This record gives sequence, C-alpha cells and structure tokens, in this order.
Amino acid sequence: MTTASPPPAALGTQPKPAKRAQKRGQKSSWSGWLFIGPFMAVFALVFLAPIAYSIYLSFFRNQLVGGNGFVGLANYAQVLQDSQFWSSLIRVVLFLAVQVPVMLLIAMLVAWPWTAAASTANPSSAFRSSCPTRSQPSSPASCGASCTARGSAWWATSTRRSAPTSRTR
Repeated sequence: MTTASPPPAALGTQPKPAKRAQKRGQKSSWSGWLFIGPFMAVFALVFLAPIAYSIYLSFFRNQLVGGNGFVGLANYAQVLQDSQFWSSLIRVVLFLAVQVPVMLLIAMLVAWPWTAAASTANPSSAFRSSCPTRSQPSSPASCGASCTARGSAWWATSTRRSAPTSRTR
C-alpha cells in the first residue's frame, strides 16, 4: 500500500485564510449615513448643543456688571455644599425608586391579559402580530429575521399534514 505525501514545499506551511467576501450589494459607502444624517443633525441641534452649552455656562458666574466671569469648578463646589441640593437629590431618588417599579408593574398587569387572550384564542396570533409582513406568511423564511424562532413553531403547527405513506410491494 502506498500513501501520498505532500510535496516538500508544502510541509510546515499553513494554508492562508480565505478573504472574507463582501456580500452582494454591500459596499464601503456612506449611503447609510444619508438616511441617518437628518436625524443626527436635528438631534445634535436640539439635544446635544443645549447640553454642551449649559455645561460651558456652568463654569462661569453671571455678574450684573462686567458680564460673565470664569469661576471654574467653584459653582460645583458651592452646589455640593448646599443642603437644598442634597434634599432634592434624595427626593428624586426616592421618587424613582417608587415610581419605576410601580410603572413596570402596572404595564405588565395591563399587557398580561391582552397577551394571554391572544395566545389562548389563537397561538399564532402573537407571532402574526409581530411579523413585519402584510399577509400571513407561508413559511418562516417569508417573515423577518426576528420572527424566525417563533415562526418556525407557528409554521410547523399551521401546515401540519399527514406524512406521505410509502407502499411496499
């Protein structure tokens, strides 16, 4: 019996990893930024700019005569020594500690009967309401990627047919 051995030049060399092929239509382009650009511009103008400006102003003291004077971190030191700041901070933390769990509990209590009724009336209704298609999907592949896990279960139960029987002669 003979065995084939690799050529001597190939001994000790490792194959080069294959380059990752780009998906069809996927280019290194800025087209995504064209869609998100208007939102980012408005977000920066309406949300980020006022926050940055207020942080900038926090390092100055508004004086009646002489305009604004730079004071650095003195405003922060003054706030940290103020008893009203600490009492208001405790009040806000207490409000959040009570309000957030109560809000979540109420939201779950409101959503629970709706989802329970949907799942008992028709088990596939929860899947169909979250599927981003216009019509009822015929297979899990026709639904979005987020629906595949639930879609597989729905599709398997809704299209169940009896298995074909094979006749032997």
